[in-house]
Amino acid sequence: MTIYILNCISMSPWWPRWQLGGTCLLVETDEGPVLVDTGLGLHDYLRPSLRVRFFLADFGVRRDPERAAARQVTAYR
Repeated sequence: MTIYILNCISMSPWWPRWQLGGTCLLVETDEGPVLVDTGLGLHDYLRPSLRVRFFLADFGVRRDPERAAARQVTAYR
């Protein structure tokens, strides 16, 4: 079994200026890959809803679709 650590979000909230990340795990098992805690989805980066846009702005999230777990899992395969 192999475990990969993916950074699926980069945040820099305005209220303390910290750099934060959102960790997801990709576990390779004998039966295939298992994704644990997917973070923001590709749709959230490409076409975010009003609520997601507020979250992205409030937490200073960079809108980088390559951070979506779906794109990162594809890169590992």
